[in-house]
Amino acid sequence: MNKHKIAFITVLLLSNPTFAQVAEEADSEPMQDQNTVFGVWATERVPEEGEDRIAHIKIEPCKGNQQKACGKIVWSELKVDPETGKAPLDKLNSEESLRSRPIMCLEIMHGFTAASPNTYEDGELYSTRTGKTYTGEMTLIDPNHIKLRGSVLFGLIGRET
Repeated sequence: MNKHKIAFITVLLLSNPTFAQVAEEADSEPMQDQNTVFGVWATERVPEEGEDRIAHIKIEPCKGNQQKACGKIVWSELKVDPETGKAPLDKLNSEESLRSRPIMCLEIMHGFTAASPNTYEDGELYSTRTGKTYTGEMTLIDPNHIKLRGSVLFGLIGRET
């Protein structure tokens, strides 16, 4: 069975891009029918927060642990790094050895565990804008909106939208 899904994801991670969604046609799988967070979501453009580009993030079961949710960049408005003229790289990563990896197909959400039908927690959110990883929570607001919260210092400092 094919289904169309159009939705918006709002994400703010201490200077990380916000997300919005585009349409995706995909084959439904039993687990995906139960988890409405699975699919392709797009970032929101929020220029006042420094979020001036849109990317598409595919959220799906993690490889190696189908009970957790992960997400990777599958499309980006930024096709070419204006400084290098080549595909954008993870050049702000805090680990120097990872700075040469491409942003495209980069996993930026990892290990989210379902806490309730609409809430996932104990995940990690990676910001390509800061090169840092944050503790994350994800909440399905409605079929078209997801809210992510990234925090540091055991959740004492965080941002969400």
